[in-house]
Amino acid sequence: INWPYLSLMGYFFPVFLFANGFFLALWVFVNWRYLLIPVIGFIAAYQPLSLYCPFFTSSSSVDEALENSSQTKLTILSYNTYDWGKYDNSDENSKENVIEYIASQKPDIVCLQESLLDSKALEIIKDYMPEMKYNAAIKSPNDKGVTLSFLSKYPIKQQKNLEIPSDANAAGAIWVDINGKSLLVINCHLETQSMSVGEKERFSKLVHDVANGEVERDSMKSGSKYYLKKLSASAQKRTPQAELIAEFIKENSDISTVVCGDFNDIPLSYTHYVISDGMTDCYQKRGRGFGFSYCHNAMRVRIDHILCSSDINPVKCWVDSEIKLSDHYPIICSCLLTSNEK
Repeated sequence: INWPYLSLMGYFFPVFLFANGFFLALWVFVNWRYLLIPVIGFIAAYQPLSLYCPFFTSSSSVDEALENSSQTKLTILSYNTYDWGKYDNSDENSKENVIEYIASQKPDIVCLQESLLDSKALEIIKDYMPEMKYNAAIKSPNDKGVTLSFLSKYPIKQQKNLEIPSDANAAGAIWVDINGKSLLVINCHLETQSMSVGEKERFSKLVHDVANGEVERDSMKSGSKYYLKKLSASAQKRTPQAELIAEFIKENSDISTVVCGDFNDIPLSYTHYVISDGMTDCYQKRGRGFGFSYCHNAMRVRIDHILCSSDINPVKCWVDSEIKLSDHYPIICSCLLTSNEK
């Protein structure tokens, strides 16, 4: 990226929405002749708005479509568990709680980030999800606990480490045999925002102080510049990672494909744009609302995604914000898989 700060423009999209909405309301009461300006603004922003905050309204017909379809039904769950829910180190049973939750969703394929499949995890999985007979794992180069794990009801025929350029993050793929049809499932955890716990706390305080008008202009300027620099640096690192995954998807374009994971980037980002090229964003097509999957340290963003190839039909997709076992929320998609190869 030659202009790294441009990679952060998507983070300011909510500011545009708020400002445009404010002027829309203002001109209604002040001077209706200017009303066309914000209306044009919303029309021009329809595509990014539908990606950032889709409008899909679910109904009983959605469940009927899943129930009555002759196609193979799949429920896919992606979840960054932060070492099985230990991000606040408060619950000794966090691993069991996370696995119990996953089991309650009755998934067919699970992609986990920061979730090591040790002997205890496998034992709990066997107790709660005996149907999940197959698993695989991809470790980061430095083996520091950002292990990617796969769970599947269907046989895993092959796995591959995609070897993205990173010291601590990882991406991998498995080939699953679903009733004789091959499904390529990619799981990735891309470059983090590279902020320490202390930096995240200071960022949270900065946002709080700005919202309450309790910060001096110089402090706000220096703080903003510092965090923008951190965010842009991590975005630059994600660029070659995203491009490698996109190339791998294209190399396997003859196979039905699902991409899951913690992209550490929002829908309006270069990372998402590159990986989703030729793919369907399941949340954009069948989700509703902002769907923030990371709500911690004053950050409210959707950085966890599920994408699928054109022969897979997402019927409903949601982020479960009720489950608070990690600093991330899981994203889940129910979809229909065609019976024939692409």
